[in-house]
Amino acid sequence: MPEDKGTVADRLGEVGLGRLGKFSVDGEMTKLTELLHEGEEVKAAGSSGMSGKLGLIDCRGLIVVTSTRVLFLSKPVLGGVKIWEFPLGQISSVSHKRGLAFGHVTINMAGKSTKFSELPKRSVALIADAISELQASARSAERAEADTANLVTQLERLTKLKDAGSLSEEEFAAMKAKLLG
Repeated sequence: MPEDKGTVADRLGEVGLGRLGKFSVDGEMTKLTELLHEGEEVKAAGSSGMSGKLGLIDCRGLIVVTSTRVLFLSKPVLGGVKIWEFPLGQISSVSHKRGLAFGHVTINMAGKSTKFSELPKRSVALIADAISELQASARSAERAEADTANLVTQLERLTKLKDAGSLSEEEFAAMKAKLLG
């Protein structure tokens, strides 16, 4: 069930979108309440411009980092809300730069860079750090899965050696205990 607009607005305030920013992206906030999946949590947000290959600002809107993706929502002049989605698993790198009052965050995925610019200085690090931390957490979970799979494979090999008579029961127990730590 989507969050209500007030709850989302409060959360956006907690993660970096100030009062003026919330006012300037009111339509995008309304759409965001519909887009969030069950259990998806807003980690960082900011009001920004978005540019692609040419480096020119294509549009202005709301960048939101959630627990599973980065969203950019923009309200075109003719109405509606345009949505760009960047799944965290597809983002290969993130960089950022802060100036005196504003800065930018750049995400790279599949050889394509997207720059979110004119972000308030305090939002820049919040957004870049949120993406980096979520990526690190995902990599850590992947390594743990790989380690578990490797352990299972090694235990299966030991069992086969024992069943084939190549290892005694005592040797098998000692090697199993060593693997399990």
